[in-house]
Amino acid sequence: MSRGAYNRTSASVTEYHAGMPAPFRILGFPVRDDLDVVYLESHTSSLYLERPEDVAHYSRAFDLMRAAALDIGPSRDLMARLAKELT
Repeated sequence: MSRGAYNRTSASVTEYHAGMPAPFRILGFPVRDDLDVVYLESHTSSLYLERPEDVAHYSRAFDLMRAAALDIGPSRDLMARLAKELT
């Protein structure tokens, strides 16, 4: 990542499987009539969850992962150190 990208992007590092079995995204929409959606993906398929209780479950999971993650500075330092080790 270039130095300029650090100024526009923030990332926090957490364990890969910090409580969730698969990657997910919570898709929020600017119009309140459109409900948020959870997008799950695996090697062979994908799934959209629209029920409010499902979205709430994944929102709580995201909050827990964010709380467990390193702060932005230490995350950046770790990623830079790992990148150096790989080159």
